[in-house]
Amino acid sequence: MKKRNRKYVMTLFLTAALLLGGCQSAAADKKQEEAAAAQETNEVKVETRQTQFGEFVTTTIDGTEVTQDIFADAKLTMVNIWATYCSPCISEMPHLQEISEEYAEKGVAIVGIISDAYEAKDENAVEVIELTGVRYPQLIHSEALYDNFLHLVQAVPTTVFVDENGYRVGDVIMGAKDKDAWIAEIETRLEALTDDQE
Repeated sequence: MKKRNRKYVMTLFLTAALLLGGCQSAAADKKQEEAAAAQETNEVKVETRQTQFGEFVTTTIDGTEVTQDIFADAKLTMVNIWATYCSPCISEMPHLQEISEEYAEKGVAIVGIISDAYEAKDENAVEVIELTGVRYPQLIHSEALYDNFLHLVQAVPTTVFVDENGYRVGDVIMGAKDKDAWIAEIETRLEALTDDQE
């Protein structure tokens, strides 16, 4: 009975995702609008002063230990920070799974960070992952991830793109997007990486 109630609640989350704009404050909305306006006038750059997430050790939702080396195998990694209570986060995850499959051959990977899961096999996180059908890696919150970046996150979902060295590519994005909008963001950043290498 308990499991059935959880599935019902998760279904309600997905339905509510269509009605809700995001899991953030009005101040975060304003910052997002300002960032979008700035992005329209600025070209996408690769930040090489320091790695976005620094050195870290955490585990995936299934308990496998990972470090910042998780970024080394892809030309571009989309890091999507989400929470189990965030319906816009959950609603975009199936689209992110599709993108991860379609862009794998182009050297693009997607990694999720579950901002409210603190141990492997967190029941709520596992349920969302199963419900949405995502198969890209899901990392749980760790002290190092918090100290290096997560403490700066004001809203979920928040998405950061990094290169194989962990350097940020373009601006941090707050809020959910549809599949076409994410593809446009990915293409822009792939182009920036190509330009940076020339």
